Amino acid sequence: MPESTTSIVIVGAVGGLLPDAVRFAKKRYEGFPDWFKKPGYWCGLLVLVILGAIAAWLSGATNWQMALAAGYAAPEVISRLLGSEDMELREEEQFNLRKWWTR
Repeated sequence: MPESTTSIVIVGAVGGLLPDAVRFAKKRYEGFPDWFKKPGYWCGLLVLVILGAIAAWLSGATNWQMALAAGYAAPEVISRLLGSEDMELREEEQFNLRKWWTR
């Protein structure tokens, strides 16, 4: 039985948050980076959440697993398309969302 559109969109939004949650879990003992406190990071994260929600809705996901996968994949695919392989995020650089997602 298909789930409601609202729940599909919400789960897709959570999927958009997953890549950052995984990155923070991997670096949990190193503390939060300086750019975490900047508004640009939070604006970028909001865009990724919205992308995940839209991807889950547009993909026609019928269950939460499909919605989560679509929400996770959308920001990842877009960042791979926009990014290049030679970009590296250094401590002294200003936070750049595109560089962060291509790491």
